[in-house]
Amino acid sequence: MPSSPARLQAHTAKRSRWYRASSYLLYGMDGVLNMDGDVWRRHTRALAVVFQPQHVARYMQLMHASAVRHARAWVAGVCAEDGVLPRAALEAAGPSKGRAAGGTPAGVGGAALSSAVAGGGPDLLEAVRGVLMEVLMAWAYGLRLDSADAEEVGLARDLAAELASYGKIVGRMGQKPLQLACSYAALVGCTQRLRALTGALVDWKRRQASAGRGASSTAPAAAAGAAAGSTPAAGSSAAAVLPVDAVQRMMDAGFSLNELSAEVNHIHGAHKAAGYVLTHLLHDLSQPRAAAAHSTQGSGGIAQGSGSAQGSGSAESISEQSGQWWGEAVRREVLAVLGTDGVPTRDDVAGRLPLLRAIILEAQRKHVVSLGVVRRTGEPLLIDGVAIPGGTEVVVLLQALHHTPHFWRAPHEFRPERWLSCGELRAALVGSGFAAAKAAGAGSDTVVVDDVVVELNSPIVGSGLGNSPSALAGGSAASVAAATGDADGEEDDGGAAVQAYSSWQGAAADASAEPYAFLPFLAGGRMCAGKFLAELELAVGAAALLRAVRVRTSVPYIGHVHGVPKAASAAAARRYAAAAGATLQVREGYVGPAELLLADNMYSSIDGPVPFDATTVGEAAGMS
Repeated sequence: MPSSPARLQAHTAKRSRWYRASSYLLYGMDGVLNMDGDVWRRHTRALAVVFQPQHVARYMQLMHASAVRHARAWVAGVCAEDGVLPRAALEAAGPSKGRAAGGTPAGVGGAALSSAVAGGGPDLLEAVRGVLMEVLMAWAYGLRLDSADAEEVGLARDLAAELASYGKIVGRMGQKPLQLACSYAALVGCTQRLRALTGALVDWKRRQASAGRGASSTAPAAAAGAAAGSTPAAGSSAAAVLPVDAVQRMMDAGFSLNELSAEVNHIHGAHKAAGYVLTHLLHDLSQPRAAAAHSTQGSGGIAQGSGSAQGSGSAESISEQSGQWWGEAVRREVLAVLGTDGVPTRDDVAGRLPLLRAIILEAQRKHVVSLGVVRRTGEPLLIDGVAIPGGTEVVVLLQALHHTPHFWRAPHEFRPERWLSCGELRAALVGSGFAAAKAAGAGSDTVVVDDVVVELNSPIVGSGLGNSPSALAGGSAASVAAATGDADGEEDDGGAAVQAYSSWQGAAADASAEPYAFLPFLAGGRMCAGKFLAELELAVGAAALLRAVRVRTSVPYIGHVHGVPKAASAAAARRYAAAAGATLQVREGYVGPAELLLADNMYSSIDGPVPFDATTVGEAAGMS
């Protein structure tokens, strides 16, 4: 990787031709990722404000409310359909209904959810994306699904259904390239419906503006309390006021109807990535320990508290703990810091919630949204003695980068402790009440959880702290400012808030670290513009869902099976899973150039649903 920000900017000055070509295949989805030159600058200037961290923070109370609402519905047996919760099913389940005394879900759809651990039930990915769809409707379109305006709700539901349908068609194009012609025709039809709905939305917005109920990008900020990166308190009037949305910004900038439709569809495709990462985070946090790891833990279930500060005499490494263990630890931290319904800010994640920060970073590392990205070198580059001319198309394999043992210990394991120093880890576990400090004289690298001594001196602890480009962590606002001349200067952080928020990606690199080994949002002028939106959605969504429900699934995640022949590798993996009494979803590798073009993990890593079950936090006894 280039060693300085200036050289990095040179290598990201021009968009790869690959993305321009992909816009022809993905009909009706032409957005900032596919653009270059003056067209790209026009779009980024129009949208710069809505991607700013202060602006994004104003939607996080809505994100929290959506997560809580969906979590309650999951327990009652209801999940999102076509991107949103079904109205009739949600009303039948009720906002406060839980499980009946015998553990069977009350309300609509209970049988489907209760069978999840046996291989049936709803898809966790679709359920989680429904949580985020409500935020997208407000942030992109300015529409509320809980509005008293029936036309507004109808538009939101219709747009959500078409966006979800478009995503499913793109998924089929990647996974079944032989059906490409049929899928492309379906894509065109879906795009035409999206354009018609966008036209209806524009008309509705203009009528709202004429009646004095609309918003424009020249209106004053809707929530003054967001200046420090905070979100409105639950129940406050500011929580019900939406700031200017992306469509309104583009309308004010004179975008055509086709441009409006395509850009929001494009943003939705990127927005689904947050749902993909959050889904796999919940999946990781639902995983019990392997059978061999139970030998020192006794017959008790998952740790609920600290137990004795002396411990029972048995000892385990922090790097032996299960996903469920980490889920309980983070739940206790969030409850201790935020209470039962507090909404985390970016400052909270950077400082007061280190365990939450660690699981999010680890999910972003382990579950890469895109297998790779393409960049065009802006000047000659010398790598390991190989000269690469300027203007060369180079593929950066993010999946390999985030999993290479050269930079990561136990790269295929979910190990959040790699993002925390021993001292920070110990302070967080003890400070939340999840663990107790070991008796005096036992050293500072141990804690006691559920009467078991947990040693924090694993070589994995803190090993990832230097593996992110913290010197370039200015984020999307900084990259947009560099590319567009700071847009129009609205909601400018002055650099301080941006850097503070980005600092939760890591500490200063040590001698053995590689500062470009962790690039979930890339770096430089082409850094992902949705960085702040995605990161806060992950933090708020995870905090809300962990406090509300426990997720269970019997499907272990295996993204891609490698080996020769592929069929034999997949068969071996399935036999291994069967012996362990688990269901397995296997993706047997790429099958053609169309799938290579659409090589996004969020489309290609799971070839079937991940059925799940949800219980309220006070239940789920017996998990380990």
